[in-house]
Amino acid sequence: MKKLLRIFTITAITIFIHSGLNAQACLLNSTGSVSESNCNASYTLCDYTVEICADVPASPAPKRITFTLNYDSNNDGTTDTQISYTYDPPGSGTIPAGTFCLSDVSEQFVITVAPNSTIDVNVTAFTGAGSGSDCVTFTASTIAKDNVVISDLPVELDEFVGIMNSKDVLLKWTTLSEVNSSHFEVEKMTNVTGRFVPIGKVESNHESVIERNYHFIDEKPEYMNYYRLRMVDYDGSFEYSKVVKVMNENVSEFQMNVFPNPAKTKSKIMVNAPGNNQDLLYTVYSKNGKKIQERVIPVEKGNNIIDLDMESWPDGQYILNIILGDHVQSEMIMKMNFN
Repeated sequence: MKKLLRIFTITAITIFIHSGLNAQACLLNSTGSVSESNCNASYTLCDYTVEICADVPASPAPKRITFTLNYDSNNDGTTDTQISYTYDPPGSGTIPAGTFCLSDVSEQFVITVAPNSTIDVNVTAFTGAGSGSDCVTFTASTIAKDNVVISDLPVELDEFVGIMNSKDVLLKWTTLSEVNSSHFEVEKMTNVTGRFVPIGKVESNHESVIERNYHFIDEKPEYMNYYRLRMVDYDGSFEYSKVVKVMNENVSEFQMNVFPNPAKTKSKIMVNAPGNNQDLLYTVYSKNGKKIQERVIPVEKGNNIIDLDMESWPDGQYILNIILGDHVQSEMIMKMNFN
């Protein structure tokens, strides 16, 4: 199934929507900025903080100012969500002339938005109690609103697969379209740290509306291999592909890996056993030499995965010791709370 991978960019656009207005215009000239935070894992939704400022006239001085945010979730011109904030200065005071921002009164709009959506903000000021007929006298010839568009970038990835050959792994991927695409970085998870590191770079076609095919060869595969693509745009923005797993069944000797490492509550011991009907003994020691856990597990020839429950362990470093027949191997593992 085709999967459309998205990266979000924020483009602040000032749109002039009217001219030659009379003195009873309610909207003020405004400027704004948007910052992204708290995206979910798939980047299909992100929280955006909208800061908006208004150009407040000197006379008549307004006694109330209202910021209104309109959110159009699918950019069809219809407001799906509206948020308003009204500020009244203390007592019977007025708002000073000049630039007045939401942050001046410790307020900001935070809204969760999806791709292909629009945020616009209008600012209204009043000289009286806030009725629509008692607006600030405004002499500018245009009224502006801030329009923020969340758009798709830059690569539509159709396929990403890994194929085990006799001695190497062939990685292949296909794009259906590319816009401002710079390159692809091929990343592989190392068995030592459990983290992805770059192992190669492939130039993209940069701009394309047709199907494009790419490949990369990993000449040093291990027994269990995990790969992903880092798709980079010209402005440095990037998106990750799915993770592809490739098993190297040509490896017959004993191998042991732990993933993830570090881990929060659970990890897995991956053992490639050279023969059938064998018993594996694993023992976990604290850094002070105290035995934390010990189990005997029957394993078969080939790949075996053993669950390692770390939930009750204190955070810190541990030594995992594996004995399988004549094979002995130790590895440092870490329990870590990522909160």
